[in-house]
Amino acid sequence: MTAYYDNQTWEALRVYAIEEFGVRRGDLIRDPVFLCETVFREFGASPAEVAAEAVDWRTLTRPEMLRLRRIKNALTLLRPTSDVLPVDEPIHRELSEWLALISGLP
Repeated sequence: MTAYYDNQTWEALRVYAIEEFGVRRGDLIRDPVFLCETVFREFGASPAEVAAEAVDWRTLTRPEMLRLRRIKNALTLLRPTSDVLPVDEPIHRELSEWLALISGLP
């Protein structure tokens, strides 16, 4: 669990840096495309797979529920990056798909 919380803290710091200092493409900290790609890779599933898991989340085991909750927390952190991602970037569409899941996650 420690690794996840370390990642979440790092993600929050990166979102803060983007909001405060602006986007800087190619920068490991201030590139919103790189941030989103990194977070989505950590999920290890597609938005469709997570949505299917979340349909009956109350019947899942505690670790499965916790995984979905962590995804929700990470997505909530990423919400502000939607405003700074170019609309024509494929990652913007993917982020929109992910953000649409927030209300259905535990």
